[in-house]
Amino acid sequence: MRLYELTMALCARLEVLNPDLVRRARASWDPGHGMLDGAIAGQMLDHIKNILPYIDDNLKRDAYNEIADAEELGRIDEDEVNFDLWISDALLDPVINMLIDVESSDNLAQKGLMH
Repeated sequence: MRLYELTMALCARLEVLNPDLVRRARASWDPGHGMLDGAIAGQMLDHIKNILPYIDDNLKRDAYNEIADAEELGRIDEDEVNFDLWISDALLDPVINMLIDVESSDNLAQKGLMH
């Protein structure tokens, strides 16, 4: 649940800070391969790295530990600090997935397929 909360926060800040990047990411998404243009993904990762220091450490720790548990990665201990760069790569996929899902939902709503 914390991963969802953190992902929502990152997406919201990306939308505000760089709406053009978000638009380009959505436009470059290749649903057939489930991939995003590498240069755009790199730019999104840079923005995530810049946003993370402004988000609560407990939220980041709990969110990353959800990923770690699901993927059998090392967890972040309660006393660890300065782990933003370490977790930023792991957060890229959830952020991209949420941004693309939002775009898909928006398109469906515009077409009258969702209420």
